[in-house]
Amino acid sequence: MKLSKGFIFSIITAISWAILIIITRMILASGGNPYSLALWTEIFAIPYWLFLGWKQRHLAIKLKRSDIGILIAMGLISTFGVGITEIFALKYTPAATYSFLIRFIVVFTVIFAAIWLKEAITKKKIILVSLILAGAFFLTGNGALPILTIGVFFTLFGSCTHRIRQ
Repeated sequence: MKLSKGFIFSIITAISWAILIIITRMILASGGNPYSLALWTEIFAIPYWLFLGWKQRHLAIKLKRSDIGILIAMGLISTFGVGITEIFALKYTPAATYSFLIRFIVVFTVIFAAIWLKEAITKKKIILVSLILAGAFFLTGNGALPILTIGVFFTLFGSCTHRIRQ
């Protein structure tokens, strides 16, 4: 059985994200400042993105003005909507609760795809989204609903903006 590149990259992303969640939570639980953490994670990412940008600079010339606006919006959403809210969500929410709530990405993806891409919301999608959320709930929450905290709202906002970014 040959695995597709998309599947392999999705698994690598999931594992990397899980490790990042745990590391971030550990830093914050030991008294780390969320603002400093957000700043340093962005600073350490800059050289990588500058390198890629330099290698792909010939493509930047071909960008339309509307594409540049979309890319700027994506960058702002990525930085503020995902990067910063994720750190604050993890500061105020246990990692297991966060991992359940972030699954609402699936809900927002279906909704935003219906709005902007005109994709149908079918019974099959509703059933699959429900099963994904139910599975995440039982795996991470031990059958208990998350307590409403500021971290819950940061997490849900982050899951919403994460889909917009992509």
